Amino acid sequence: MRKRKMSVIVFLFLLGVFWERPTSASNCQISKIAGNSSANAASLSWSLGDCVSKVDYVSVEVNHTSWLACFNSSYDRSEGSGHQVFNVSYTRIDISRLYPYSTYLAVLKAIKGDSVLGEGQVEFTTESDVPDSKPKPKLKGESDTYRHTIRFFWDDPSSEDCMYQNGRKDGYWVELRGLDPWVTEPLIIKNQSVTANEFYVGDLMPYTSYKLRVYSKNVGDLINQNVYLELQERTKPGIPSRPVNLTSTTISESSIYLSWKPAYPATGLIQEYRVRQGVYLPGGDVAWSTEISVDTGHHTACTSFNRIEGYVCYVVNDLRPATIYVFQVQTVNKDIESPSDWSERTTSETASPTIVTVLPSGVEEKTTSTSIIHHEETGNNTALVIVLCLVVAAVILGIVSAFLVYKFKLDKLKERLRLEQSISLSRLESSYGPGSISTQGTNYTVSPLSIQSRRLPEPPPHHVSSQPFDYQGYLDMSTPSRRSSKSARSANNQIQVDSEDMDGYLKPTFPQTDMISPEIGEDRFSTIPTQSYGTTTNSSQQHWEPNPDVTNVRPDLLPPGNVDRSSPASLNSSNSHHQLIISKSVDI
Repeated sequence: MRKRKMSVIVFLFLLGVFWERPTSASNCQISKIAGNSSANAASLSWSLGDCVSKVDYVSVEVNHTSWLACFNSSYDRSEGSGHQVFNVSYTRIDISRLYPYSTYLAVLKAIKGDSVLGEGQVEFTTESDVPDSKPKPKLKGESDTYRHTIRFFWDDPSSEDCMYQNGRKDGYWVELRGLDPWVTEPLIIKNQSVTANEFYVGDLMPYTSYKLRVYSKNVGDLINQNVYLELQERTKPGIPSRPVNLTSTTISESSIYLSWKPAYPATGLIQEYRVRQGVYLPGGDVAWSTEISVDTGHHTACTSFNRIEGYVCYVVNDLRPATIYVFQVQTVNKDIESPSDWSERTTSETASPTIVTVLPSGVEEKTTSTSIIHHEETGNNTALVIVLCLVVAAVILGIVSAFLVYKFKLDKLKERLRLEQSISLSRLESSYGPGSISTQGTNYTVSPLSIQSRRLPEPPPHHVSSQPFDYQGYLDMSTPSRRSSKSARSANNQIQVDSEDMDGYLKPTFPQTDMISPEIGEDRFSTIPTQSYGTTTNSSQQHWEPNPDVTNVRPDLLPPGNVDRSSPASLNSSNSHHQLIISKSVDI
């Protein structure tokens, strides 16, 4: 029995020894847990003491517990901002993606393998931020509007949106802005904080639209400029202002054209205009006689320029000729009993009637009438027409100028080509042409062909001599081969003549000077065999026969068949009356 008790005691001792080992390890405590938070983040730190070497990592679990702006203690446990788990091997952690103005619980566990050696927890709160909620509008018609004041109303944000308040609500921030063109400056007319759910503003313009932006505001003047409620109202219409720029223009002897512009800015929806007319009394006062109602549709009677500028136009008819009329206009707004004051006066005189003069019978009837000037208010149309006319004129002028320049250059080119062609032909003629033959005592020039067609006087028989002469300036029309052959024959068959009478025969009549033309070189001068005929000094008479070589070259030297060259009368040739001048025309 005693042995059995001893065995139980030993077993319990050993069991106690082995049971106390994990218990001693669980003595590792996570202490000195501290937190620092902002609106959307938090930082946690802690200490493990002597268990740092025994811990593999620390598990941090963060859970959202409530939104402080909500009174129903609602919370969010969705993954992300509502629930996050981190495993870290160091003693600090930064947590992000948290809800503003909310409470969180962080649980820390020291892990060794699969065992938890120690744990700790801490609760922290995030800071406030700008609200993501906005107030709700009241039912339409809740605002009070008057001619110069507006009272705006709204409701608090919905309780279901408390999680978007992101802080402790501290009233509202309002900004008043104008919508119509005449109230766009400044951009923000009024801005201020309000605690109630309404805003009253005065000193406004009648019949003008305004909008009010309402922002939720948290403690610390935290306002989200991107989230707001916008309310819009228009002040009621008031008494209209009188029209401006009233003008009148005479159309005829019974009509006058009126134009005016409504006052700006408008004070209400215009219902109609009233036009009154009158005439001057002797004392200078005006006797108003007629009042005309003009609706707003009469702006169609204006010119295009006046319509764009917003004028209203009307033609007053049934007036007396040659009468001075005075006009005034006033405005009547819809739902407003009182009209505006009368505008400034405008005065115009109708045209005089047409005068027909009755003349006696047989005299042409003439009609005279008073000149009427109708001033058309053309405005920008006239300027546009003038600009278009100037543009068209400039284009036409440019085209004409270009054509004239082209024509001038073309004429200059043609003249230059003609001049170059004339110079080329002149040089060609001076180099290769036979020249021209001028008749002495006349003022005309004949071609070489015409002088060659004239017959020369026949030489008398037995008075023929052939002698070469070298005369500069004489044009040799024969080829070089013929010149050489003729020179040879002349040398062999030369007939010496002691004394020759050349009167009436072919001989040069121009001065024999040693002048050399710039265009004709010395190589152009040649010795030309000529036939000289006249009375010889020899007493012996030789029978004359034509030289075939000479006649082949100059067929005009052949004597006619019925002419007796032995007669002295035959020596009188036509050359005695028409002396020939053989010259070479040279263009320099």
